[in-house]
This record gives sequence, structure tokens and C-alpha cells, in this order.
Amino acid sequence: MSRAKNLRFSEGETWVIDCVFLDADAEALDITGATIQWRVATRPGQAPLVTATTSNGLVDITDATGGLATITVPYASHSSATPATYLHEARVELASGEVTVQFRGTLTVYDSIFVV
Repeated sequence: MSRAKNLRFSEGETWVIDCVFLDADAEALDITGATIQWRVATRPGQAPLVTATTSNGLVDITDATGGLATITVPYASHSSATPATYLHEARVELASGEVTVQFRGTLTVYDSIFVV
């Protein structure tokens, strides 16, 4: 169940995205034992500039049966994303092996006077 989710951040800040994962009936998706991945790239088919996963610790499942997770990407993990508009996509692989793209859209990084 892919939904549009457009994001905006300033350069240099920690990116925090609260996620609600849903099944095809728009009910909470049980993500117990799931692997969650979120990627940012300049366009499809290019290597991601940012990859956040449950494996690398940048995605935290906060309520598995309620389908809730938080993506937290510190500046050190996305410093190569200079001011521009990128594409992003979140994908969940359930414990059963089923894969679902949950949301995608644009991610705009704005200039910041705090980043030299």
C-alpha cells in the first residue's frame, strides 16, 4: 500500500520521520520481526545517498503490532545530500517474506546558514 509522503528538511539537521505502516485495508500492519528500509536517491536506479534500516539502527520499531516506527538519520549519515530535491521510498519486508512499499515521494533539503 504505497502512499505519497513529501518531506522537507534543512541542511545539517537530524531527519526524524514518524511512520505508520498500513495493510491493504488501511489497518495497522503488524511489523513484528520485519525488516524496514528507507532510501533517498537522486533518481530511480541510482545508488542511494541515504539508507536507513532496522539493521543499521536508523529505523526503530516503536510499536510492532500497531505498525509504528521512527526513522532517525543524523547529519553525519546524510551529509552528502546537499540542498536539492531527492526521491525517497520506504519498504517493509515482513517476517513472512512479503514485501510492501509503504510510502514514497520527494525529499527537499534546504540551505542552512548553520552549514558552511
